[in-house]
Amino acid sequence: MIKQTKSKIVYQNKWMHVKEDVTELPDGSAGLYGYVVKPDFAAILPVHSDGRIQLVEQYRYPVRRRMWEIPQGGAEHSDAQGTADAAARELREETGFVAATWEHMARLHEAPALVDQACDLFLATDLSAGKITLDQTEQDMQTAAFTLDEIKAMITSGDITCAITISAIGLWVMR
Repeated sequence: MIKQTKSKIVYQNKWMHVKEDVTELPDGSAGLYGYVVKPDFAAILPVHSDGRIQLVEQYRYPVRRRMWEIPQGGAEHSDAQGTADAAARELREETGFVAATWEHMARLHEAPALVDQACDLFLATDLSAGKITLDQTEQDMQTAAFTLDEIKAMITSGDITCAITISAIGLWVMR
């Protein structure tokens, strides 16, 4: 096991902070590890009664492109209730849909070598339409429903590259 001997925050803002830990490796030698600390988040696979999947598209600044992905968003609390609440909120805000049936599908780590953040993935079914209420940072977001074959083609072509979205589709297909 790697043992932490010192830790400090080297950068922080209201959404995240970067830590730098001095460590001791199993052979006794010193190591240094930098990583991002972020609150957990929820991702939602909204499936309509006809099997179509509701996605959202938005500009993702770090990769400088618009991306189709499943709805997702940060949780106020990093526990089961916090991510479940976030899932319901994000689905409603980003797509306008409300789900009558929820199922926790998995707990995922998107980049465990770089960030401590986990994602709770939920399947949302029995959808009913409502009003979209986007946050200011989501003002360019669009939403649309796609068949599984359309989504598979978007993944194969590189139009969908979001690891959480691809994982959600894979887990759903494996059922």
